[in-house]
Amino acid sequence: MPFSGRLQRRLLSALGGTMRNLETSPEYLDGAKVICFAVFDETVKYTGATVTSFQGEEVNTHTTRVAICRYEDEAEYLLFHCDDSWRVLGVGGDGDFTAVKHWAEKTYQRVSKLWRDAA
Repeated sequence: MPFSGRLQRRLLSALGGTMRNLETSPEYLDGAKVICFAVFDETVKYTGATVTSFQGEEVNTHTTRVAICRYEDEAEYLLFHCDDSWRVLGVGGDGDFTAVKHWAEKTYQRVSKLWRDAA
């Protein structure tokens, strides 16, 4: 169960952290540069409008973070579906940046308010 924002800040403070720690992403996922990302909160819901699977298992219901990434030698952007540790669960939605972002927002209701630019 997620902690409230106030409790989260108190716990992080006690551990010597900040809220910024929760709002970062790796610079690269599977060798692809992270362009922007979203860390899901309790309002984000999987819509079922699109399905991403890996080795026959649907990954959308296990996803808690997404990142729009691009391999340096490729023109297309990809949506990386990740868990709490930024472990890649699946990849999909190749195309231009706007199309991939729209695909993510179609897949995960209310994710649009959570996008952050990568550092």
